[in-house]
Amino acid sequence: MRGKSGFIIRFMLSKFFTHPETYKSLSPSDLCHTSLGCPYCGKVHTIPIEFAAAEPGVLVGDAVNVLRRHAGSSLVPLLYDRAIEPLIAEKVIAPLQNQGFSIHPIGIGSPGVLLDTSVELAHEAMEQIPSAASFLIGAGSGVICDLTKWVATQTHLEYALIGTAPSMNAYTSITATITEGEVKISHLLTPPKAVLLDVNILRDAPQEMIWAGWGDLAARAVCNADWRLANFFHGTYFCPFPYELTEKYQNDVFAVASQITQRDLLAFQLFADAILISGYSMTLLNGETSPSSGSEHVLSHFWDFLSHHRGLPKNLHGVQVGIGTLIMLAFYEAFRSVNPHSLQPEKILKHRKSFGRLVDENQRLYGDAATRFNQILEKKYRKDEEILHRVQRVKMQWQFLWEILDPYLTPFEKVKRTFIEAGFPVSLQTIQRNKEEVLEAMIKGPFYRPRYTILDLAWELGVLEDLAEEALKRVFYQTR
Repeated sequence: MRGKSGFIIRFMLSKFFTHPETYKSLSPSDLCHTSLGCPYCGKVHTIPIEFAAAEPGVLVGDAVNVLRRHAGSSLVPLLYDRAIEPLIAEKVIAPLQNQGFSIHPIGIGSPGVLLDTSVELAHEAMEQIPSAASFLIGAGSGVICDLTKWVATQTHLEYALIGTAPSMNAYTSITATITEGEVKISHLLTPPKAVLLDVNILRDAPQEMIWAGWGDLAARAVCNADWRLANFFHGTYFCPFPYELTEKYQNDVFAVASQITQRDLLAFQLFADAILISGYSMTLLNGETSPSSGSEHVLSHFWDFLSHHRGLPKNLHGVQVGIGTLIMLAFYEAFRSVNPHSLQPEKILKHRKSFGRLVDENQRLYGDAATRFNQILEKKYRKDEEILHRVQRVKMQWQFLWEILDPYLTPFEKVKRTFIEAGFPVSLQTIQRNKEEVLEAMIKGPFYRPRYTILDLAWELGVLEDLAEEALKRVFYQTR
């Protein structure tokens, strides 16, 4: 059921809650088909996913019954990445066939090649779906998950996701990021009927994919502060509940960081539960990604752009997000050390680049892709009087600003320690980028993505470049 009427029907069928504490006590599975009348923002938050489970050997019992109810006896197309074909054949297709499902495998990509969520690849997959199909399964991780959501929505098919790696947090999100040209665009899509994570399979995932999931979950430590910052300066919508919902799960995962490297089953169960909950934090807001995506994702998306535009090496999304999270936590701490009374509006206006100069600079650096940068630049470039007002407000409300941001910031050293305990290598080599490319992401990234973050505020105040250098020093070149 789609559109407004579909939402109303789902809302009527879901269990309705009014107390956040009761709602937060529900398990990831019990949160399916529920709604919360939010006392913080006044909206109704709904999770329209019918079934979700993370457990060892998940393809039995209730999970199979849900799949059968929607797939019936018809041929079921199953989208997967050829890079993991043996795994899919043994751990997904064979168990489903043993349960009586008739599977039509659709493999895309090639062994040893990182897939991208390109619209061309999505169309390639769509062309291979049998015309009689009424249900689609996507089996894989990040790219397959996003492509399946997009393909299912475009073809009006119900679908399920079977995760094969703990590499990202979007299995239970109703959004996907699709690459169109050189630009990643987020889409609000049809929710899956089921999300199934086999903890045994997740535990055996390649090490780098585990790092990717760790990085994607860790983004919560900074992105909600960016969201609150945008609310403070621009009056945009903000709700603290998604942050509250994910708090226990992230703390549980951070507590077992060292056991992740040992492939401990309980640690991966907590990891999988946290992944489901993190996706819910976006679905609750009808696809608003701010609870899980802020300035750290701005950096990651810009590095993806450099892969397309300059042919730089591709990385797993979550690995980039993880490094981006550490950089931005260090950036927030460096920003905190700024003396607001040292900000001189006249000096800021004198030294900032003119709109025309930035347009020319974007054209020189990015060629045809400069159009997107300049469109966002046009929206973000402040008039002189706006800069004066922004500086004055920061000076007057500096202490209050940190009072509202601090609840949504986890200390940099604490998060970095969990990365090290989880075996996540904290270095520029991890993301195959040099210092100049990281600085470029921090300085130019805000004009590649429309989201307002701490990077934008620092640019408005004339301190972005200095703080970017300081943040990198704290993350990569400073020992304590």
